[in-house]
Amino acid sequence: MTEAAASPVLARGETVPTELPSDRRLPLVIGVTGHRDLQESDLPALRARLREVFEELARRHPHTPLWLLSPLAEGADCLAAEVALECGMEFIAPLPMPRAAYEQDFTTPEALAKFRELLRQARATFELPPPPDAPLFDEREQASRDRQYCAAAAFVVRHCQLLIALWDGVPAKPDGCGTAQAVQFMRHGVPAEYRPRAGAVPAYETGLVYHIAVRRRGQPWSGEPAALAILPPPDQPLARGVEERVWHAVDGLNRDVLAYSASSAAGNGVTWSRLLGGTVEGQLAPRLRAIDERFAVVDALAARCQRATRRVLILLLVLSFAAAMALQLHLARGAATGSFVLIYAGALAAALVLYVWAKWARFEARHRDYRALAEGLRVQFFWWLAGLEESVADHYLRRQQGVLQWVRNALRTWTMPGGLDPPWPPLSKG
Repeated sequence: MTEAAASPVLARGETVPTELPSDRRLPLVIGVTGHRDLQESDLPALRARLREVFEELARRHPHTPLWLLSPLAEGADCLAAEVALECGMEFIAPLPMPRAAYEQDFTTPEALAKFRELLRQARATFELPPPPDAPLFDEREQASRDRQYCAAAAFVVRHCQLLIALWDGVPAKPDGCGTAQAVQFMRHGVPAEYRPRAGAVPAYETGLVYHIAVRRRGQPWSGEPAALAILPPPDQPLARGVEERVWHAVDGLNRDVLAYSASSAAGNGVTWSRLLGGTVEGQLAPRLRAIDERFAVVDALAARCQRATRRVLILLLVLSFAAAMALQLHLARGAATGSFVLIYAGALAAALVLYVWAKWARFEARHRDYRALAEGLRVQFFWWLAGLEESVADHYLRRQQGVLQWVRNALRTWTMPGGLDPPWPPLSKG
């Protein structure tokens, strides 16, 4: 990408387009878990509550696409997917086991037909393998099926930034594999047997649960249907504020991506290939091209934020020097030189305004974040090129559990099946 083709990072408040033909934005991934046997009379209230949550998230993050991650189990999973489609969202369906075996767990022909229809509308769908070191899946063994359901819950939790639980509030059983377990995974961390092998990020990654209360058929319950409660991890009472600041940072990235991509793609003859050079762009597998595009944009944004930081620093030094010189001239020539006092005061005021504006625009923080994301994308690109299928997110920034957590989230989102512009088939290992 040539320097002439690049546009400056926009200041806050400017208008940018909301979508592009090839969407390079980072989505906010919403996981869903819930009971299969919802009370029929509560479905309208549950639909309304889900719509309210989706619309509120979209309103607060206007530049960020919302994706739903739903295994499409009967009941809550399918209900959330239907509402997501009504709200204009996309969803990805990770199936816990081979489709033929999974369909055996649907209790009615109507539920099975709804599952198949939703599956056709998914952005991507794929079957999850057994957890690491677990035996091969055997559909005849209930323990094997339960293990796959736990693996699906772990996958959703590890790849979402927010979990919506249509849950009756009954705590998880030690040997369970349902909704309560997914909630426990999100609030306490995914157990080791469902996480990648040694070498991955050691700390448990947790997040917020949006608990929507539900009644189950044939079970007593005295709560209010569709009541919403936000549950942070038990040891992080301020997690909601932290998560929302992270989501705000993601929306800022997407706003910059939209502005940059719109100006760079407007007939300038730009080649997106940066990691191997434009001459091999046509030879790259589709998902490598998609990673390459995202790297090109994020790398350019990081460089522009770095230059903006340097320019601010230079201007601050110039203004400080002008203020110091004006003060010295005033002291040397006496009280009759009042104009030097005005220059001194004006230079200091301008420096203060510039400093406050630069802090508000977060050029330095954005440069740090975008550079970290670009380097993660660079490593993922060459891992995939070399045939390594692991996600960089499980090995990257291992000591950064707070402020740069969103970078791992971004890498994990873009490297899961369906996380890049569809259709991107997986690379063959041959």
